[in-house]
Amino acid sequence: MPLAGRFAALSAAGLLEALNDEDEEIVRTEVLAWCKVREPSDAVDEFARAITELDDPALQIQALELLSEINVDLAAPHVLELTAQPDVAGFALCWLADNNLIGNKIVDTRDALRLRRRPRPSHDRSRARRAAHHIGIGRH
Repeated sequence: MPLAGRFAALSAAGLLEALNDEDEEIVRTEVLAWCKVREPSDAVDEFARAITELDDPALQIQALELLSEINVDLAAPHVLELTAQPDVAGFALCWLADNNLIGNKIVDTRDALRLRRRPRPSHDRSRARRAAHHIGIGRH
């Protein structure tokens, strides 16, 4: 087994990428060693930032899981901010739900999450009718 702490100088994204092919026990040991050399708030900041830096969804989810293990209260504002980023919003919402933060004082689901309804595309009905007529559907 390698010496724990060999990745302590890496960013959170670098840590997760370096540990991507390691078994669970090594990952846990290395993450604990990595966290030991940081304040919990700094570790949370780095893992939250890693979620947007990482391209691999599995690593993004792993970073979110680690946020739960470090400190949910410190992580919640960071994850709430992630809900505004379309590429990770679903993961962030799941994390908030898994940590019972939706529908209570931390997150008011619509306002605090800044969920916006997507505008419906405006349809030009006459244009749609002309197109339908052109391809042979609808009235002639």
